[in-house]
Amino acid sequence: MSLTYNKKVPVCFTREEEYMLDGQSKICNWLYNQLLTACQKD
Repeated sequence: MSLTYNKKVPVCFTREEEYMLDGQSKICNWLYNQLLTACQKD
């Protein structure tokens, strides 16, 4: 038998860290869209 549970843990970021995460998120989104387009064309 397996027991699974979760717990919310607050995470606080500085303004700089928020900007860095936002930039990385945009890069990942761009890459995903590029790969999706390439696969659809194939």
